[in-house]
This record gives sequence, C-alpha cells and structure tokens, in this order.
Amino acid sequence: MRAQTRKSHPRTVRNAATAPRVRFPGQDEPRDTLFWGALLELHRRPISASVPGMKLRIWRYDLQLAHRWTIARGLEPGGTGGKTTSQVVLAELTDNDGIVGLGEAAPSSRYGETTDTAVAFLERVDANRLSFADPASSLEYARSLAPGQFAAKGALDVALFDGAARRAGKPLHTYLGLGFAENKHVTSFSIGIATPEIITQKTRAAESYPVLKLKLGSPRDRDNLGA
Repeated sequence: MRAQTRKSHPRTVRNAATAPRVRFPGQDEPRDTLFWGALLELHRRPISASVPGMKLRIWRYDLQLAHRWTIARGLEPGGTGGKTTSQVVLAELTDNDGIVGLGEAAPSSRYGETTDTAVAFLERVDANRLSFADPASSLEYARSLAPGQFAAKGALDVALFDGAARRAGKPLHTYLGLGFAENKHVTSFSIGIATPEIITQKTRAAESYPVLKLKLGSPRDRDNLGA
C-alpha cells in the first residue's frame, strides 16, 4: 500500500479553542494554525491607519503702513491721530497632502471685533472638520460656532478657498469662475485724512490706480480736495 503524505500547509480555523497544532517539516516546535489563518486574513483586508487631519495655525502680525492712516472717527484735536501699524490675524490651513491655504482677519472695533476676539474664535475651530474638498460645508460648520466674528470667519473663508484652488491647480479667480482679467477688474486706493501737502504726496504715489478714495471729516476737507 502506498504511504500517504501530509500537506505542509495548515488549514484555516475559526475557533481558537479547537485550533489544532501542527508541525512543519524541519521545525522543532509546532505552530498554531490560528496564527497563520489570522495572518492570511490580515493580508486579505485593506490596512487603514488613523492619520492627522487638517492643521490650523494662527498668529498675529503687525502690518507697517506706508503712511499714517487716519479717518474721522480717529481724528484728534489739532489734526493728529490715526495709526502707523495695523494688527491682523493670519490663519493657515494645511491638509494631509501638504497643501496650504492662507487667510487674513482684519477685525474692526466698529463691529465689536478685535484681534483677541478673532484669535479666541479661531482657537475654537476643530480643524478636522475643515476640508479643501468641501469649503461650503466647512464654512457652514465655522459659522455655527458663534454669532458675529466676521473677520475671523472671513479668514477661514479665504484660507479654505485658497487651499481648494491650490488643490485643483488653478488660480483662485479661475477656481471661483470669476473670469478675472488684468486691466479689466480694478480696485480703488484709499487716502486717509492728512494735511494738503501729505495728500498731494499720497496722490502722486497712487497715480497708477484708476480710482482714488479720499477720507473726509477734518476741518481742512476743502483744502484736501483741492490738493
């Protein structure tokens, strides 16, 4: 009678309590077939691992203004007042692929907002709920966190769409379908309250702008307009 040979491969088992132990050729110690069955099952399944989501970085930045900026609300007796720096809050979003979107919050005390309130709002944001793939839903979540705080929400708005456009490999205006064209879409240049001499200097420096906006509210408005 011909001798039967044993296969060297263990069979798959489902019950650990009844898993037989087998010895492979050349091995001194038997191995549980449960181990090999689990290993085969592991190779059949897709492996997933938790990865960090969107990251949000927040910091304050002082903009050094080219000229003192004064408006009627900040004008002091004698024509003084205004500011030479403007503090803003920057919000930087970075996704798992390293794509970065950047936004800026420029809060105004006129609306009860400061850089402190902007930072406080942004620190409440769960960055994992933001996505360049779905800016609209991301913004809906951000708006639900608190009323107001439009400057901070605006920073997230810009950062999300900046990142979405970079993700799509397009300029932001193209991504938004705005059809932007050089020399077709223009902006104005604002000139704050100052002396007529300073107004003249500012006007000459801004001659490349097609539209100038002059702030009023000082006793010398007529002289400033004449400058």
